[in-house]
Amino acid sequence: MTEIVVVPTITPLPPYPTPEMDDAAYNNAAFLTTKAYVVMVDEMQAMGDATHTNATAAKEQAQRAVDAATDAAQVQDIVLGAANFKGNYADLAGALPMPASVKHAGRFWMLTRNLANVAADVPGVSTAWTSLDSGQVVTQKITANTTGIAGVKYLIVGPNVTLTAPVGANKGDRFGFMLCVDRTGNQRIDFGAVLVRGKPAAMLTLDTNGAAADVQFEDNDLGWI
Repeated sequence: MTEIVVVPTITPLPPYPTPEMDDAAYNNAAFLTTKAYVVMVDEMQAMGDATHTNATAAKEQAQRAVDAATDAAQVQDIVLGAANFKGNYADLAGALPMPASVKHAGRFWMLTRNLANVAADVPGVSTAWTSLDSGQVVTQKITANTTGIAGVKYLIVGPNVTLTAPVGANKGDRFGFMLCVDRTGNQRIDFGAVLVRGKPAAMLTLDTNGAAADVQFEDNDLGWI
């Protein structure tokens, strides 16, 4: 972390030589001014270095403020969900409005949109839910193209499957995948325009039996890590 530093000052220049001066005074003023220029150049360099350091520190502090705001928003969601806990998902039926949270498959889930029929949107399968805790790993077998959601590890058990990484991920969101059948060359992970460890990945073909990864979203600069 870069610390703010004191910006040094520049020593004022002595009086400039002027045409009204006699030769001795003119030469002396010119000598003193020229001598002062050497000091001023060093001081200007020091001032520039300090200004650059402070600009870097300000940028880092601004990013920390953004991260803190993101963390606060996530904590707010967790608190809101916990305050509206509806019990076990399996016990619910009918319409379910926000805010609400449930427990399902060993994990707590927060509702992200109003549901007309809660039974039609299963946590870990439907994008209507987002996980509130790390808990035990939630897994889902897939045999067809699937758009992933945060908090789920997908087990690819089909020959022609494209798994799309969760869209609109927030810092700390996790998801994973594992190839659980022989590779065919048509099993892929689609990261779209989101970076993976700071580099473009786009469409990743799983070309090794048992290929697997568990990733976490960091930010737009690093993407999934």
